[in-house]
Amino acid sequence: MQKWVVLGIVVLLVFSSFGFVFAQESFQEVKDLQVKTEKCKSCSCQGFDVDKALSEVNAKIENLTKVINQKEAELQKLYAELNKTKSVETLEKIVKLEREVQGLKIFLATYQADKEKLIFFKKYTRKTPYGLQILYYQLPKESEILKEYIKKVHPVRKDVDLEWFQGYYLQAKELIMYKRLLADVEIKRKLEELKKSNQSNLNDEDIQYILKRLDKMKALQEKLNTRIVDSAILDEYLKLKILGKQQVIKSQIITPLSIPTNYGGLPIGYSCGSCITPKPILSYDQGIPGEHTLGYATFYNLQPIGVWVGMYLSSTPDEDYYWGMYCTEYFPSTNSLSTIKAIYWERAVNYAYDISPEFGEDFENGGSIQIKFFYDGTAYNYFSTPNGYQVANLIYQYNCNKNGCYKSRILKALPSNPQYHPTPYSTYLYIYVRVLACCNGGLVGSSCKWANRHCSSCFAPDESKSQNFPYEG
Repeated sequence: MQKWVVLGIVVLLVFSSFGFVFAQESFQEVKDLQVKTEKCKSCSCQGFDVDKALSEVNAKIENLTKVINQKEAELQKLYAELNKTKSVETLEKIVKLEREVQGLKIFLATYQADKEKLIFFKKYTRKTPYGLQILYYQLPKESEILKEYIKKVHPVRKDVDLEWFQGYYLQAKELIMYKRLLADVEIKRKLEELKKSNQSNLNDEDIQYILKRLDKMKALQEKLNTRIVDSAILDEYLKLKILGKQQVIKSQIITPLSIPTNYGGLPIGYSCGSCITPKPILSYDQGIPGEHTLGYATFYNLQPIGVWVGMYLSSTPDEDYYWGMYCTEYFPSTNSLSTIKAIYWERAVNYAYDISPEFGEDFENGGSIQIKFFYDGTAYNYFSTPNGYQVANLIYQYNCNKNGCYKSRILKALPSNPQYHPTPYSTYLYIYVRVLACCNGGLVGSSCKWANRHCSSCFAPDESKSQNFPYEG
């Protein structure tokens, strides 16, 4: 009897990004939200109702939109009050509420993305007595999907494919989040400075300093939300295409060819739909998926895992000028900026010259790279109940161009010998919350784990589904 065994996998993939949260009218604290993941428990999932799932996500979008509108109405009143009083207390309330609204909008974008994925899922699947069949031969051609994404993104290079866009969206979301963090840190420091000054009334210059950075955060947030929604159909299309092809192969009893090792140094990983519930993040504030928060942990047995390098046709890394990426397992023997530049910048320049002498010259003179050094190990979570150890990653970040390399002023430097990380290692953290994919293969082994997916690999897993950066403040 022919079995369509794909349904269970597909439904889990559809819901792998679902963080269903019901926004109550009395919404008080974002941190009190509890994320409830909906999963299909059955192997065949014949009872799965796409229309019901769509109805539920539409209700969540409607409820959350009402809450956001209420919060934004409160903000307008606070802005009017600030114009009259110019008080630091009112300004602090505005900052807090703006952060909350931005967090809620991340949830809203996630629900809207889930809605788009469900609509696409419904259109290209059908029920059979044995489960769900993917309508593989009715899926749009890759060239048609590619045209749509080229219009959305206007990439700086022409020879792109859908896998390139997956890499584009992943780096864009991470880089936008990092830019938001920098603006948020500037706001935090300025507010602390103003509170210490004990001024009865703020001057317009100080108010504008903070409001301009809030506007920057909101603009970046809108950009991030657009990327979340735009990447949803792309992910769903590629998943259905891969699973649909496997389904066709299975029905024809053909053994698929082995998948080659990924170019760039890291072995390829695979999507997986059965990760365990994430553990608490390494912070007292459990935060909002897709947002950043601060934490603290002690790491043990940290091992260098992989290095990701994003290439940009701009003098500093800018998500709109992303060109491509490469990955390697090679870590430098010293953390000196000149050594880092000699290894990773020069390699990127060589890749550019391999394309053409003209492109190589343009990239060398006007381009940049962002480097992320990934470690994994075990962290002691001081904030979980009960306290305990969990698998966790630690990520260091640098930027380079022709003039040299530099690290962010708010993140710590690599250890003196990056090939051997000190352990135990206690540090404050900037945590990018609940953003990892559920996957296996690559460098994480055969079991499903929450892990990073750059270069199509699976590496540097984390049981809280988060990325952890050592924070200098």
